[in-house]
Amino acid sequence: MTRKNTEETKVFFETADAVKLCGILNHSTSNSESIVVLCHGLGYDKNEKVNFVKLAKRLIDDGFDVFRFDFRGHGEGGGSSVDVTVEKETLDIAAVISFLKKIGYKKFAILANSFSAAALPILALPFPPLPQLPASDAPWE
Repeated sequence: MTRKNTEETKVFFETADAVKLCGILNHSTSNSESIVVLCHGLGYDKNEKVNFVKLAKRLIDDGFDVFRFDFRGHGEGGGSSVDVTVEKETLDIAAVISFLKKIGYKKFAILANSFSAAALPILALPFPPLPQLPASDAPWE
């Protein structure tokens, strides 16, 4: 896939364990090598009750490229919701990073909401230094 300066592109890609995932790539006008990845919470999808759509628009307006996607068992993501674990969400985020690297992105900031935030410390091991600006919210203390 070639990167274009378009507002929104729907993409499909696979995880290491062959689960097909769906994502939305929003481009700013800056043709950046950096991107913000939005990771939804358990039971939601890439739009996170429309909140991620609104957040993506604000980030784009501020010059950031944005990628939001469906984890396995959610939205347009393949697989089943019974397969959702921290380990599997780590595989899903790793597939996102690999896909985005293939199309030219080099720097990543990840905003993980709720359950998906638990995957970030595990994810950082195979992708150091990742992310540069982590932001997360886990449902426990």
